[in-house]
Amino acid sequence: TDTPLNWIVYALVFYGFMDIDKPAEAFKRGAFVGGVTAVLNFFWIIGGADKFTGKGVLLGVGITLIFTVIFALYAGILGWIILFLKRKKRYKLEWLVNGIYLSSFWVLVDAFMIYFAKGFALCLFVSYISLSQNLYLAQITTITGPLLLTFLVVFLSYCTAYFFYYKKWKMLLVPLGIVLGCLLLGAVILNNYEDRLQEDIAVKKEKPFKAAILSQNLDPQFKWNPANGDFLARQLFEMNRQICGTGTALTIWYESAIPWNYTPDDDFLKVLDYITTGYNITHLIGMNTDFDRKN
Repeated sequence: TDTPLNWIVYALVFYGFMDIDKPAEAFKRGAFVGGVTAVLNFFWIIGGADKFTGKGVLLGVGITLIFTVIFALYAGILGWIILFLKRKKRYKLEWLVNGIYLSSFWVLVDAFMIYFAKGFALCLFVSYISLSQNLYLAQITTITGPLLLTFLVVFLSYCTAYFFYYKKWKMLLVPLGIVLGCLLLGAVILNNYEDRLQEDIAVKKEKPFKAAILSQNLDPQFKWNPANGDFLARQLFEMNRQICGTGTALTIWYESAIPWNYTPDDDFLKVLDYITTGYNITHLIGMNTDFDRKN
């Protein structure tokens, strides 16, 4: 959900680091934040592992504990680095310098996380997610990329925490101005895009485009049971036949509709093409792929 608090999700964390001057304490507080965050994010695995593997809750508990320890260490190291990057002397523009230092470092952290979690999205914990649903900021990222949002989240969070901690109430106009400026810039980009889009539509006079969304009403445990593969395939073929002759140009299969991994010579995909031969239908299908980091 897109809310004003999404812009300053780290404000309480940075506020809790304002009075720290010892590396050990910084690591402890960072580890505490990381551990709590991991439990909240991965608690669902405890029940999910039992439901989808049938091996009991202990497997889920073990996986959750592993993630909790990893994220606690990860956040603990970040806490120590936060203390290291902060300038120790007080001066007028301390909030600006420290904010830029921390935000730039966080951009590097998120860039690393994007690479690290490329084949394991469950651990893709990046800061720009909190602002990813904002329509106007999304326009800016078409130019800069998503890591600009990471910089904004960290910078605004630190500035807000700093101004509250040192009771500089008038300075809160700085993060407010940055937020309004970003929204205004995004609105200008969006308006410009919509104007050009309307012009293109008027010139091309495009014909109506029809798409069909194909979705199964099947229990997940039944669908992911290998013994039910033939029955599932027949149901999918039948849905595909139903849209033939309706003028549909694109079929959209929801994510993980096909519960087996993709292979170039998959007979299932060949039959799909055979069924819709002559109807000029394009299939948009999401299938799992064996991940190979080297390729």
